[in-house]
Amino acid sequence: MIPESSIIWQQYQALSELLPPDQPGYFQIAEQFRRHDIGQASEDSLAFYLQQTHIPLDLCIKRLRLEHHVPFQLDWLILTEAFRVIFEVKGHTGEIYFDAKSHQLVRESETKRKYLTTRSCRLTASMPI
Repeated sequence: MIPESSIIWQQYQALSELLPPDQPGYFQIAEQFRRHDIGQASEDSLAFYLQQTHIPLDLCIKRLRLEHHVPFQLDWLILTEAFRVIFEVKGHTGEIYFDAKSHQLVRESETKRKYLTTRSCRLTASMPI
């Protein structure tokens, strides 16, 4: 059985509900829970967009946890006869676009402009399996 939410999310939720606000470290735990909660909601919202593609959801694997030297999670894995896609979902707000001059993704909000420099922001092509 695949749980609806990650174990770390469940742990942060339990801690944020059980610890009193005057407990040392409470606000750090509450902030981590908030971040995990936003991330989980962002991952869940991708299901709506995948349904619009008419790809059967039984070909989509959500929150796949694997281990190769260290454990890691794939937010969404889509396996069809024609293609394979891995989605790493982020809960960014604002307008996100690719800047051809800097070769980076850029996120603009009403107050600031930020270059997204993580390695996951690169688009790559691979050979068919």
